[in-house]
Amino acid sequence: MSPVRTRPAVATTVAEYISNADPAFRPLLRSVRRAIRTAAPRAVESISYGIPTFKQYGKRLIYFSAASRHCAIHMIGAAHLAEAKRRGFGVGRGSIQFTPEKPLPAELLERIVKARLAEIAADEKRR
Repeated sequence: MSPVRTRPAVATTVAEYISNADPAFRPLLRSVRRAIRTAAPRAVESISYGIPTFKQYGKRLIYFSAASRHCAIHMIGAAHLAEAKRRGFGVGRGSIQFTPEKPLPAELLERIVKARLAEIAADEKRR
């Protein structure tokens, strides 16, 4: 009989997600969380799709996550992806990857969040 494998518990809060992350990534994740909170103080934190999520007016603002070799922010527009790539960061479809050795600059993250806030506000005005 093979041993039963259990899945690790899914975090229910952002703090729990960070505390469950690789210890090397925890300070980086905390700084990402702080930068998002600075740029969007009224955003609401939650866990969605198993990762930390910030929402504004009920709309998805930005996600962040930790993988085995890097951390990432998600929901990024093309212009910011291009800038991140020029700066030497890994990019994926709508995400920017970074590490403790090469952290995402807080000023870039704050500009990304403010751009997403402007998109969400524009969508709200159209309604």
